[in-house]
Amino acid sequence: MDHRGVDDPRDPGFMLVKRLDPGARPAPPEGYARTVESRDGVVRVRIHAPDGTLAARGQIAPTGATAVADRIETDAAHRRRGLDANVVLILEAEAEAARAPRPASSPRPRTAGGSTGRWAGSTGGR
Repeated sequence: MDHRGVDDPRDPGFMLVKRLDPGARPAPPEGYARTVESRDGVVRVRIHAPDGTLAARGQIAPTGATAVADRIETDAAHRRRGLDANVVLILEAEAEAARAPRPASSPRPRTAGGSTGRWAGSTGGR
C-alpha cells in the first residue's frame, strides 16, 4: 500500500470530524471478503480481493462519546470500487455499537439508532 505522507513530520495531519453512522453495514463488493476484528479496544476491518490479497483496511478506537479512525487505505489496484467507503461504514457501525450502553447480560448490538457519537481521523494533510 502507498504510504506517502502518512508518517511525514512535515505533514500537518489535518483532522476530519463527523457523526458516526451506526446503521449502515453494506456488504463488500462482489468477490471481495471482509473481516472485522476487535482487540485491545481497537476495531480493525480488512477487505481481501478475490485472489486473497489485502485490498483495503482501516481501524478505529472507540473512546467513549468519540472514536479515532486511523490507517484507512485502499491498495492502488483496487481503488474506485467503494472499498474505502465500505471500510469506513463498518468502522462507524462497530464504534457506535462499542460505545452504546447496554446491560452486562445483553449481547453486543450489531446496529443502533440515534447516534450522537463522532469519529475523527487524519486526512494525511490532503
